[in-house]
Amino acid sequence: MASPPVAYEVDKSGHDKEQLSGVWERDTDLDARVAMAQNREKKRRGWPMLLLAWSSLGVIYGDIGTSPLYTLGTLFADGAPDDEEEIMGTFSMIFWYLTIIVLIKYVTFALRADDNGEGGTFALYAIISRACNLRSGGATHTSDFELSGYDPLASATAPQGSDVAPAPNANVKVRSGANARVKRALATSSFLQVLLLSITLSAVCLILSDGVLTPAISVVSAAQGIQYQSNISNDAVVGISIGIIVIIFSVQQFGTKKISYLFAPVTTIWFLAIAAVGLYNIFKFRPAVFAAISPHYLYYYWKAGAHEAWVKLGGVTLALTGAEALFADLGHFNAPAIRTSFIAFVYPSLVCAYLGQTAFIIHDRSAAPTAFWSSVPKPIYWPMVVIATLAAILASQAMITGCFSIVQQAVALNCFPRVTIRHTEATHRGQIYAPQVNWVLMAGTVIVIGIFQTGPGIGAAYGLAVVSTFFLTTSLLSLVMLVAWEWNVGWVLLFWLPLSALEGMLLSANALKVPDGAWFPLGVTAILVTILATWTYGQKLKRGYQDQHRSYLLDLLQPADGPGAGPTQALQLAGSRQRLGVAPGIGLYYTESLAGVPPVLAFLLPRIPAIHEVTVFLTVRHVPLPTVHASERLLLRKLHYQGFYHAVVRYGYMEAVDHDKQFVDTLVQELLDFLSPEVIKESEAAAADEGSPSDVTLGSATGRARRSLAAAAKAIAAAHRAATALKAVDEDASTKQAGKALVGQDGKDTPGLALHVEEREGAPSPWVQQPSQFRASLRKRRGASLSADTFPTNAPAQSEQALVGAAAGHGTRFILGNTHLTPSTDCGWIKAFVVETMYGVLSRNIQSTAQTYRLDPDAAVEVGINMRV
Repeated sequence: MASPPVAYEVDKSGHDKEQLSGVWERDTDLDARVAMAQNREKKRRGWPMLLLAWSSLGVIYGDIGTSPLYTLGTLFADGAPDDEEEIMGTFSMIFWYLTIIVLIKYVTFALRADDNGEGGTFALYAIISRACNLRSGGATHTSDFELSGYDPLASATAPQGSDVAPAPNANVKVRSGANARVKRALATSSFLQVLLLSITLSAVCLILSDGVLTPAISVVSAAQGIQYQSNISNDAVVGISIGIIVIIFSVQQFGTKKISYLFAPVTTIWFLAIAAVGLYNIFKFRPAVFAAISPHYLYYYWKAGAHEAWVKLGGVTLALTGAEALFADLGHFNAPAIRTSFIAFVYPSLVCAYLGQTAFIIHDRSAAPTAFWSSVPKPIYWPMVVIATLAAILASQAMITGCFSIVQQAVALNCFPRVTIRHTEATHRGQIYAPQVNWVLMAGTVIVIGIFQTGPGIGAAYGLAVVSTFFLTTSLLSLVMLVAWEWNVGWVLLFWLPLSALEGMLLSANALKVPDGAWFPLGVTAILVTILATWTYGQKLKRGYQDQHRSYLLDLLQPADGPGAGPTQALQLAGSRQRLGVAPGIGLYYTESLAGVPPVLAFLLPRIPAIHEVTVFLTVRHVPLPTVHASERLLLRKLHYQGFYHAVVRYGYMEAVDHDKQFVDTLVQELLDFLSPEVIKESEAAAADEGSPSDVTLGSATGRARRSLAAAAKAIAAAHRAATALKAVDEDASTKQAGKALVGQDGKDTPGLALHVEEREGAPSPWVQQPSQFRASLRKRRGASLSADTFPTNAPAQSEQALVGAAAGHGTRFILGNTHLTPSTDCGWIKAFVVETMYGVLSRNIQSTAQTYRLDPDAAVEVGINMRV
């Protein structure tokens, strides 16, 4: 059954009844919202910040915290050397890599590169995209710069020769020289943009491949603690590990809220335990081991043989796994909390754990392959097995949920085939579950355990994906420093060169492990890259076809003779002159384009010549921001014919699209506000006052909100001047002249709001951001509403508002195009294979758009469209 229609009452005078809707109540001053968020962030100091730092232990540090289980055991899998200084040199190498890569690179620098509170690879890509005005998945528009999250890192000027509008933030300083040249090159070079996206997606694929190795090595290493004390067979360890893995992945569907309460205490106990055991071994067996912290012991690491030491760097990488989580999970906490927890607790605990194992190995070299479990005192051995198993589960949980988030972001950016994303907690949008991803990860993890079977065996496969991600992150972070932070090139090189050299050594050492097991993550990464590349290529072909075959409103429809059905304008097909029927209700036609008629409508009209009472072209856009405020989500504009509108709904890459009943109610209410006589009157008064709205219009709004409302007032006024101008323009007249009439009397576009005025669409009105924001300011100022006799008698606006209200009462239908790509007869066999077989398999097995957008299945209509490319 379709959702029951909602009555939107409009009285005879043309304005809606006097009652505050939920939409109005949710609207708030943008300055106030940003200020409140910043204030909450600033207040997270003292005890609140310490509590947040403690809670971060349970989410971020599971992977890096369980590294002591297997790192030294893998490095000394064939036994420890006789030279004590060489053993201490191995610890020194671990210590300094841990310090430079994790403490300096991630904790000190990477945590500064937050994207409005979010971290990770996509955050870096989004920052670079905004700084250089890149066109990710569509043009970067002036209206995007008006989003509150855009200002801090937006470029102050657009590249020369582009049609991208400059950001409104005049406080951003743009350096000349290398910074400007790099920005201009990225903004104008398609090759560099593809390269940047390829680097980003490669890093993402490497992290996803790591998602099957982390649970495997953590759980197997913990289960081997049972084997060490009870002498069970290795097959039993494999069976126990697979059983734990199946349980871990099976409970993902229930969400992590309840079990997450145990995460922080378990991790706290784990870090305290490994630190205590480490200190015990240090003071019992070798107190002088603290000297290994000195960097001169690095010499002893290389003394025995440069080649052997270089090969062992692959094992050193295991101590760094999980470092990316410090940055990727930034959105769940904040930088001060993560810095505090790592510097004050995690870092000292890890150093003590590795020092203690080093002291024990010096005492008993034969125990080196099982360094962790051999060094645990017998009285606490079994409690440590329990804690280690729980910590391993925690490490697996952190990586699994991280993979869910990464896939969600990739789908939002249209870089990954659509998969099912379910929110497991209504109050926390970050708690999601992706069933297809979950079961694929479980299958991959079970395969890894079955193939490699032991912790050291999996360690041979582990590391290459991790250090490759380190290297790519360093490059992206350096680019952020150059184009977004606008650091001097010398300082950027001082950061990039040493880190790239150190990570390059790790990368080359791990490459040697390809025959021993590193082939597995490379194979997984290659499969993922192939999927992403195929999907991206297919989407590019589809967009090219749509651009080439785009239809425009004036090319498709024209006014018909005689009256329409009720207030609906009578229309006919431009070619056949067949009169269109009118179906009751609102039709939402989904389109990826900001100009032209949705392909699904252009496909249907010649076959089913009918339209709805109100037709809305709906474009879902994902902007390079983590989230978009609800008060900034919608953009509206009126098209040439009565009852035709175009709405743009903007989402961040961390958000899921949910077009449920509440969304429809919000959209309808925005249309009613847009057509409200009181809004028209006040906006015209504001626009007439040289663009400076009066205090009556804007009330107490200040700063950015006042400027936004002023722009909204001008846009609304221009939009309704356009409605009048369009009726006076002959259908065969020059649309350029019409375009000048409706953008503004001064011939200038409305600043920050006009996305694109397409002449062949009949020069539609400028885009208006969330008219309820403007309306809410009026109501706050007036208390309720103006009396009826103060409203202008604008018959066209009144009748159109009544039309929307009546149509909403008849229900809403969602109409989507389900496109299928077919290779053209003259294309080569490689392209035909990619389009028909590879892309075809993906497109036939993905989640439908209706499911992705969570549309009411009884109100959604999907139309199959063949595209020959």
